[in-house]
Amino acid sequence: LFESKFGPKPDLEAEKEAVHKAAQKATSGDYKLAHANKTPLDLSNLVDDIDKKLVNAVGEKASLLKEVKGYLFKDVKDPTTGEISKVLKNDAASLHEVRIELDSLMNKPEAKTSAGKNALGAVSNVRDKIDEALKTIPEMQAADEKFAKHMDVKNGLDFGYNVIKKGNINKEEFKRAFDSFEPEVKEATKKGMLAATGDIVDKSTQGELTGAERIFGKKAVNRANFIHAFGTDAEDVLQGLHKEMVFRGTERGVIHGSQTAANEAVKSRYGVGRVTNESSVTGEAAKGAVIDLISGIGPIASTILASKRAASGIGIKYSENRLGQ
Repeated sequence: LFESKFGPKPDLEAEKEAVHKAAQKATSGDYKLAHANKTPLDLSNLVDDIDKKLVNAVGEKASLLKEVKGYLFKDVKDPTTGEISKVLKNDAASLHEVRIELDSLMNKPEAKTSAGKNALGAVSNVRDKIDEALKTIPEMQAADEKFAKHMDVKNGLDFGYNVIKKGNINKEEFKRAFDSFEPEVKEATKKGMLAATGDIVDKSTQGELTGAERIFGKKAVNRANFIHAFGTDAEDVLQGLHKEMVFRGTERGVIHGSQTAANEAVKSRYGVGRVTNESSVTGEAAKGAVIDLISGIGPIASTILASKRAASGIGIKYSENRLGQ
């Protein structure tokens, strides 16, 4: 039902990667133009600031600050003596590469740990200082703004996903935000919402119905947000999905209750609780419960059928064991 209306669930990570590559391609010429600007950028004050922090820094923070400080220097060979010395980078192209590397560093998985967050707080400050210096070059400022506009699409994917996943934005807030987006960001937001909804549907098929109720229920805030994004046509689909989820929950409850009753009836009537191979009995009891639901035969008949099958299976296994001695 979900796919027939909205198509396959979007691959959120693939979508975000595609947006990033598109942004890089669209701004490649703009950054080349910015790199051609040879205005020197003085970051000596930033180096001094890093050195001050290194006086008391320890552990991962000290290690990262030393690493980042190294990014700011390049090796220069003296044409006369041939000696190699460290020289502070001051051109847009080199410092742009440093900024890219720092962005990558701050997005690594270890940044999520408490120690990582503390260390990367200092790195983030360095990144901001480099960014400020780069943006004094008009061409770099323009390139960054163009890149950011493309990345709004990626932010839309994340926003849409979190709207459904977290369910913590009311319909007025969502309407205000969604209606203010550019068309391409709206489409990205809808893809994010579909990805999150698809995840919920997938989990509901595995027995996790809480998430499905949160979005498909008539009073759910996500339902209102979903309908605002996709139109009133989506309401019929959501209603159908909600009914399907409710049916699945009821069906599981009936089957589970029937299985339990059948198992207990077998054990009490035929004493199979004393048989060591109890899994065979419960398995057959479950089959009996399903037969009850499908064919309507009485519970006593189904438990008898289950006990006969179980006893037969135990006998076969016992004979095989005997022959194997």
